[in-house]
Order: sequence, then C-alpha cells, then structure tokens
Amino acid sequence: MALQGPPQQGGVVQIDIPRLAVLKNQIEKLTEQKKHIKTESDMIEAQCIEALMKMGKRYIDQSGNGAGPFYSLTKSKSDGGFNQERYIEFFTSLISEFNNGKRYTPQQCFELVQNYLKQFEKRKLVLNKLTQVRRKDIEDLKQWLQGKDD
Repeated sequence: MALQGPPQQGGVVQIDIPRLAVLKNQIEKLTEQKKHIKTESDMIEAQCIEALMKMGKRYIDQSGNGAGPFYSLTKSKSDGGFNQERYIEFFTSLISEFNNGKRYTPQQCFELVQNYLKQFEKRKLVLNKLTQVRRKDIEDLKQWLQGKDD
C-alpha cells in the first residue's frame, strides 16, 4: 500500500499496514498466552516449593537419575523500597528527632533507613534451574524465611 506522505526522495512513503495489523494481532495473542503460562507455572512452582519443604529437600532432579538438571530452592528477597507514604513516615520521625536535638552521622542515617525498610522486605523461596547442586538440607532456608539470617 502506498500513501502520499511528506516530500521525500521519491515523493511516496511505503507503509505495509496489513502486515503491521497481523503482527500487532500476534503480539496480543502471545501476551494473553504468556499470562496463562505464567499463572500455571507459578501454581506448579508453588506446589513444588511446598512439597520440597515438607520433604526437607533442597532440590529435585528433573532426570530422576542424578544427572540433572536440578530445580533447587533459592532465596528471593524484594527490598522494602520507599514510596511517598514511607518517605513521609520516615522523615517525619527523623525530623522530629532532629528538632529534639538528636544528631546523626551520615552512616547512622544510612543504618536508620536500612532498619526502617527492613520491615517492608518480602522473603520467599523460588525454584532455579541448575546443572549441579551442593547442599541437600534446607535449615538455612527456613531460618532465612523467618528473617533470622541474611
């Protein structure tokens, strides 16, 4: 399809609208498929994590014969980041302390921020695909989930 466009080196701009429409349609379908696949994958992963924790095992061997690949429990932490509400809460309390004569070094302020945000972090276990595994037990993972170990 040729459309008249701004004057260019031939005066005509070539635009393949039908092909663009097909590609956009394919992207929409793939996006929808990706949502369904992600939902199913998350559900199966949660079941695997729960089963491994109940069995007290850190990994499962996909091959079933010890050759791998392995799906291993791995730590995943989302940091408790600042949002507007947290900024206001944190700095309101800090300014109040400053107004009462309290002084902090930059390092102390950094530590205050870290301690404040720690209450908002989320810890969970995920499955990662590995070619080899070293540990079998999960005691360290249990402690980490409870926030006892970083």
